[in-house]
Amino acid sequence: MEVAHNLFKWTGKCRVTPFDVSRMGYPYMELVCNAIWIASGEVKVQIRDAGNGEPELLLDSRPYQRTQQLYSRMEEEEEFEESGGEWEEKWFLDPEPVEWSFRADYIFAGFNEVWDMLLDKQKYYVGKLNAYDVDNMVREAIMECCLMAGDLLRFYFRDVEEMPEFIAAKKQAVWQIYWGEYRGESVLVAQADREPKTENQWLMAVRDDKEGSELKESYWYQAELSQGNCEKKDLSFAVFEDCVLKKLMFKEAILAGARFKNCRIENCDLEGADCRMAYFEHCTWIEPELKGANMEHTIFTEDGIPAEWLDETQTAEVLIKEEV
Repeated sequence: MEVAHNLFKWTGKCRVTPFDVSRMGYPYMELVCNAIWIASGEVKVQIRDAGNGEPELLLDSRPYQRTQQLYSRMEEEEEFEESGGEWEEKWFLDPEPVEWSFRADYIFAGFNEVWDMLLDKQKYYVGKLNAYDVDNMVREAIMECCLMAGDLLRFYFRDVEEMPEFIAAKKQAVWQIYWGEYRGESVLVAQADREPKTENQWLMAVRDDKEGSELKESYWYQAELSQGNCEKKDLSFAVFEDCVLKKLMFKEAILAGARFKNCRIENCDLEGADCRMAYFEHCTWIEPELKGANMEHTIFTEDGIPAEWLDETQTAEVLIKEEV
């Protein structure tokens, strides 16, 4: 009881020493250790039905596992810097990888002040907040900002294939550019997969998709697609290149950031679809349904504007890319 009182109300005094805990044995030692995990916030208590009508308590250690993974990634980065930046050749499947690293600490300079401020304020929360907690919070915030930067880079790299430096580089039919950590979390900012796809591959992806697992960021090249219900599915940042799309259902689908290049879009239903910042490049439209579709900052090239099917609001929101 003294241990619990001290853990969950830090003003409580506790005469139990670590030596005493080591001699408690089962089940008391386990109870004390679990209480420490819960009080630290690294383990959460969940209550579920045990199947016999009685509630069952479970300990969810995922917060601790996330913290552990975060620190492992940070240690890998430190080891990488200390080694002089030599990549592990065995990690790459690409026999001729292109690596480019640069310091981006200036982007997160503001976090230094936040870090110092939180460390200074922790003295007011003795027993509830320590340097470890502050360190963990700031590191997680930095990683979240890093991934947010990756989301913005998706749009910057949208026309990467038109950049002279990229045109001059040797590339295969399949390539990808990621922003993020070495062997850690990252964001796919640009890609190409110019191997022709079949309708069977499309139907399998639609069938197996769970919250964007198969369709989000997918790449469809030279595919003739006339089946498959994508209603309310997540196809954000998917790419359709040189495709023929007939009578496909995209009603209320998420097409934000998706790209359609040199596509024939015939009798497809995009009613209520989220098409914000999607890019329709040199597309041919035949009797589409666009009622209620969100066209905020949706981009069309001048030769492929479905003007007669857009309402006044949509017409005012779309952007037209002028060919140079």
